[in-house]
Amino acid sequence: MTAAFHIRRYEPADFLALAALAVEASASPDTACGQPDVASVAEFEVDYGHRSLEQEAWVAIDGAGAVLGFTAGQSRGGVLMVDGPIVKPSHRRRGIGRALYEHLEQEAHAAGVELVEVGVRSTNTVGDAFLGAIGCGRHREI
Repeated sequence: MTAAFHIRRYEPADFLALAALAVEASASPDTACGQPDVASVAEFEVDYGHRSLEQEAWVAIDGAGAVLGFTAGQSRGGVLMVDGPIVKPSHRRRGIGRALYEHLEQEAHAAGVELVEVGVRSTNTVGDAFLGAIGCGRHREI
């Protein structure tokens, strides 16, 4: 982490900022790593809702409390399926996505998760490059 941001667990007050970021990410072919396409805040609420976010979501916050990015995951049978990280376009390439992913991965392994799985759209060259840069290997294509 740097002084420019810190990572903490999701709080319900973050919901609208995360939803807006997810909607923005869904509209761009080079933003979302494994995140479901959502066209509206209502769709984001259906996909996530507060309960699942409170369990396994982490938020990058700047010094003023603004949301810069987030990542979330769902654990199933010893596997954590990761959505994101998603970072505001204006704050990319500052280590936020890497820090979010590494934080989620550390928390998952501490909780007994054996495998962390991240997806990326086949057309998302930026997301694919990010995953390669953080050491994610390609295991399968869907």
